Amino acid sequence: MVDSTLFLAQVMGVYFVVVGLSLVLYPKRTIRAIHEIADDYLVPYLSGAIALVVGLLVVLTHNVWDDLTTSTVSLVGWLSLIKGALFFLLPHNSFTELAEKFSTQKACLMWGTITTVIGLYLVYVGFIA
Repeated sequence: MVDSTLFLAQVMGVYFVVVGLSLVLYPKRTIRAIHEIADDYLVPYLSGAIALVVGLLVVLTHNVWDDLTTSTVSLVGWLSLIKGALFFLLPHNSFTELAEKFSTQKACLMWGTITTVIGLYLVYVGFIA
């Protein structure tokens, strides 16, 4: 496997595990943060800029779809790029509407579990396999 794939799997894996567990363990804090971000104008802008740059860096350096690991890393890059672009292109009230849909304990548990599982896979591949 390519060194860049392993490096990105390590970084993304640790990040996803930490974020996923946070979603599962502290849903009320996550829900509050989502609402505060949706009410703010600066935070979505900065979040969009970071997501856009990270997505571009991954897509431009690692747009590889050879196997599950390289495809997962590339998909995360594309999703980050799309998320960043949407943060800039969608009207601000879109964030409030999305916050209402995704800020429930059930949603936090679902997305937290999915994120943690993907993160554990990437950690395994990046550090152990």
